[in-house]
Amino acid sequence: MYLAKTPIYGRTRYILRESFQKNGMSHCRDLFDLGDDPSRFIVYPGGNAYYIHDAIETRLDQLDVKIEADELDDIFWPYVKPRIQRAVGSFRQRGRNARRHPLLSDAEKKQIHFQTHVFDKRRIHFLRSGRSDQRALGRMPPALLHWLQNKSRDEIEQRFIQLERVLRPDEFKTYVYVIFNLKHFFNTILAERAPELLDAEEMDTYFIDELCRLNRSPAFWAGMPHGTGLHEYLARYVVVYFDFEFSSGQYLQDEFRDFINRHRAYRPPKKRTRISLSEISALFGVAREILDKMDLAALTRCYRRLALKHHPDRGGDPEIFIRITEAYQSMVKVKKAETGR
Repeated sequence: MYLAKTPIYGRTRYILRESFQKNGMSHCRDLFDLGDDPSRFIVYPGGNAYYIHDAIETRLDQLDVKIEADELDDIFWPYVKPRIQRAVGSFRQRGRNARRHPLLSDAEKKQIHFQTHVFDKRRIHFLRSGRSDQRALGRMPPALLHWLQNKSRDEIEQRFIQLERVLRPDEFKTYVYVIFNLKHFFNTILAERAPELLDAEEMDTYFIDELCRLNRSPAFWAGMPHGTGLHEYLARYVVVYFDFEFSSGQYLQDEFRDFINRHRAYRPPKKRTRISLSEISALFGVAREILDKMDLAALTRCYRRLALKHHPDRGGDPEIFIRITEAYQSMVKVKKAETGR
């Protein structure tokens, strides 16, 4: 049993659901509609005590749903009053720590890996490690995948929505890039180290293709009704991919320092204390008015394009490359000062 959150007319509706097995596949069904506030079903008789409203257990009995000890308590715990959470949280945690996960045989471990969809493996791997390198997928501990077993696709996606809350905004696009394995389509070191420098339009095409392929996958949506359009559980990745940018990496700065180290005869010019807006405008080839209105993301994209064009290893002028980098760093300070970041 699990708590599903469904957006309806701009508000979140909470529904108790359960996964069940039928014809060798995992399905889901609604058990109890909690409306827009699950806390309404928590009763406080006094002191630090609380219990879940009898109406829910009565309904579950009518549906012949068997629940494990503390299962409802686990579901409603996030909605218990904070004061009571602080008072009884430590005692509750001791009971949870006492629960033991069953030991798995080698055959069961192999079966778990076999049954887990690779898209789920990529998501878990990134959320647990934060790493883009997915070569260790086949060696992931089965304990990390065990919770996926015998769960409906709806329950799995509801769980991933919760897990993805740990991501920072600057990780969103990298996360989507990794879980859809977009680097697979680029035969260059940039695909691993600096995806922000890849051809954006080409990457967009690969992303849409992979998204549609997953959307049409019978194995992925097994046991779950799915229409002809894009499923709502995949729509969030479209928003993340197109509304966010890759984090500003240090790849070009690292390349710059590496270039200087490899050219021992090279002596960088004395650092200038200030670069005028007019000079930055000339270097970037952008009108002052437009440059002044650019946000940090647009400025970064402009810098990366110019830096790659004028990189000395690509036949560019070292002086121009250095000056562009200094101009960019100067503008970044100005933009961050303006936004208070």
